Amino acid sequence: MPTRSVILSLTGVLATAVPVARAQIDSTPPEVTLSWDDSVETPAICLGKPNWFISVIPHSHRSDSEFDPNLIHGEEQLSTKVLYVDPTHGLCLIETEESLEGIKPLDLTKTAQFRPGQILHCRSDKEYCRTTVAGRTRMQKKGQPLPAPLLRVHLENADEFCHPGMPLFDKKGNVVGVLMEREKPGEPFARAIPAPKLRKLVHEFETFRKSGNVRLGVLFEEEKTTPEVHEVRPDSPAARGGVKAGDIFLKVNQVKVESLDELTDLCANLTAGKDTKMTVLRGLERVDLVIVPEFR
Repeated sequence: MPTRSVILSLTGVLATAVPVARAQIDSTPPEVTLSWDDSVETPAICLGKPNWFISVIPHSHRSDSEFDPNLIHGEEQLSTKVLYVDPTHGLCLIETEESLEGIKPLDLTKTAQFRPGQILHCRSDKEYCRTTVAGRTRMQKKGQPLPAPLLRVHLENADEFCHPGMPLFDKKGNVVGVLMEREKPGEPFARAIPAPKLRKLVHEFETFRKSGNVRLGVLFEEEKTTPEVHEVRPDSPAARGGVKAGDIFLKVNQVKVESLDELTDLCANLTAGKDTKMTVLRGLERVDLVIVPEFR
């Protein structure tokens, strides 16, 4: 019987866009970029610590075994140290020796679910681009575990400044994700790395000096869409947390789960070593559990 292991897809309909208030646009942070060479730059955002920055590695440099970009903010230019590279998404975490004046870590949105039609915006130092969540997508490689789901977004005026590494903001000014490459050259659809993935990377690196896929040790039947546990691996995080075969997952960190796909997507961004609150249905009783995911 085929099963799915939670180790750690979306289609949607575009909604009518609405204007974003200018005051909200101007509240986003000043522009910081990484210079990879004389002709290639990518936007960067400060996350976690005042001297930590995240950006997307340009395709022209992804085959390099080593790279050492400079960080640019206005007239300032600082050398950097690469702390971590996520080769699946082309994401890198870099560190500067000192903090930049006026730059502080940005707030990430706390939501773990994004609805089609949700209005976001990205911003350069002069203009802004309205962005609409179109759904979710995955970068799947044959024979490898599915990575965390990505946002699929529709960009307005994309040719002007919507480049890989550009942050996406919600109406409160919180970072919702970071733009990746476009699906096809010249088209307005692009992928974006969502905030839960960014939060996971920063927290795990700060705690363990690494980041990656985590496991719970739970198997589900592929034929079923309901997140009902088929098997719990012995001495796994799920077993230690009290999960039992037959349990049906209802919530993950207070987020409702209605299908196995939703559960898989949420678990893909769980952080190693961090308590995860789960609610399961066991028979007719709701049971609250705490599971601590671990690296695969």
